[in-house]
Amino acid sequence: MDPLAATDSAADGGLGALLDGVAAADAQCLARLYDALSPKVYGLLLALIPDERVAAAVLADVFVEIWETAAGRPRRHTPAEWMIGITRRRAALAREGVTQRVTESEDRRADTGIITL
Repeated sequence: MDPLAATDSAADGGLGALLDGVAAADAQCLARLYDALSPKVYGLLLALIPDERVAAAVLADVFVEIWETAAGRPRRHTPAEWMIGITRRRAALAREGVTQRVTESEDRRADTGIITL
């Protein structure tokens, strides 16, 4: 079971509202989403990528992608399903050694002011 799956129930409406805020470029909504979900996303990444350094970089990339694509997210998926999909795809790219996107995202974080741990 995915660690984010528990967010599919009653809390899912809250995730949807946060994602709607992110889609409207509300950085506070992104910060709240990150605070609420980054431990779970990181846990999923560690299960998929045993290297903590790589998992941390992919975590940042996941949230950059959420920031960039929230406005166009497909509504046929719950917010948690959509974010799990992003997380799994980013982990697969990292396992395949595709690091270009992570580097590009670091540049975008500098441009957008997104702070990562």
